[in-house]
Amino acid sequence: MKKLNRQTLKNIIGEIGIELNLPLPVGVCLGNLLSLCPPHSHCRADERCYPDAAGPCINGLCPSGYHCHSGECVR
Repeated sequence: MKKLNRQTLKNIIGEIGIELNLPLPVGVCLGNLLSLCPPHSHCRADERCYPDAAGPCINGLCPSGYHCHSGECVR
């Protein structure tokens, strides 16, 4: 059986993490009529509030709707 070195293990965890580390809703909004979103979050089409920053980029990848900017996943 092949041993995994630290960098390979980090890459595997990073690839799995991008699947599991999707931003969680942080509030509720009703279209553009009523927004109960907390500061630094935005309303999406599913009428839920999501954070403007979703955490660090993993191997340059971010959850859907976010892009990597200075190592951080931002809207």
